[in-house]
Amino acid sequence: MARTARFLYSPPAQACRVDPWLRGDALLDFERVLRDLVADFTEREVRYALIGGFALGALGLPRATMDIDFLVARAALPVLDEVMARRQYRLRYRSENVSQYVSHLAPLGHVDFLHAFREISTSMLERAPEVSLFGGSLRLRTLRPEDLVDLKVLALANDPRRERQDLADIDRLAERFSAEMDWERVREYFALFDKLELYDEIRDAHGPADRC
Repeated sequence: MARTARFLYSPPAQACRVDPWLRGDALLDFERVLRDLVADFTEREVRYALIGGFALGALGLPRATMDIDFLVARAALPVLDEVMARRQYRLRYRSENVSQYVSHLAPLGHVDFLHAFREISTSMLERAPEVSLFGGSLRLRTLRPEDLVDLKVLALANDPRRERQDLADIDRLAERFSAEMDWERVREYFALFDKLELYDEIRDAHGPADRC
């Protein structure tokens, strides 16, 4: 039986306050960085979406994080370089899949970008909804819960040292958004990385009761 997504992507009120998780434990000024970058991305028409630990917080599942991560269209990298240089960041590292920028100014910290250029990741950008942060004063695009799960599965496959945190994030996303997630899409993600046994465990624990 097909299910209709009911999640309207309006995070709980506690996710919109400037709580300690938004400031992080270091000197990084999350609010300043996000406001500046989102404004520039919007002006320059950069296709982006928030990912990583901060994205979980934006969806109402706050946890400690020390940096900001985005998914960005790889075609926008030349523009991204200009935006980041204007905001006093320098490119520290770039590969086919990622770009990492760092600033000499402590409040700006470092910002990482995952490049979207394959169909699976560009589709994530296309369906990424907007959410509100900082009391509703900032609107920004964030990946859907099931797409955040996909990136967590990718991280598990690439870096087993992160297993504890990534599994915890997957578990929280599946528990909170079980009725809204596209479980067929989630299964495809796990199958891609030969982790269907793990998928079955998560589905058994958090999947919706209606499996018709």
